[in-house]
Amino acid sequence: MTRLNKTWQLPKPPKTKEQEWLPVVRVGNHIPFGYEQDPNDPDILLPIKRELELLKKAKKHLKKYSSREVAHWLTKESGRYISHICLLYTSPS
Repeated sequence: MTRLNKTWQLPKPPKTKEQEWLPVVRVGNHIPFGYEQDPNDPDILLPIKRELELLKKAKKHLKKYSSREVAHWLTKESGRYISHICLLYTSPS
């Protein structure tokens, strides 16, 4: 049996561009965290990039901290209230 003495290198991951957040169709009365109503069309919700980025970060914090602690942090950072229950059921699109 022959042994090959080679070193393998993984290819470098492609440069990722900034996440693109897209508008969504409004399906209820409640406007979810990270979105605002389009002033020109009441059936469309526009993304709020800063809130969605914070929400994405908050989801990672849920691995270490309680949902109440993370929701409090997110409310403080964003200036927009979110309950610990909503945090668990809200996902950054």
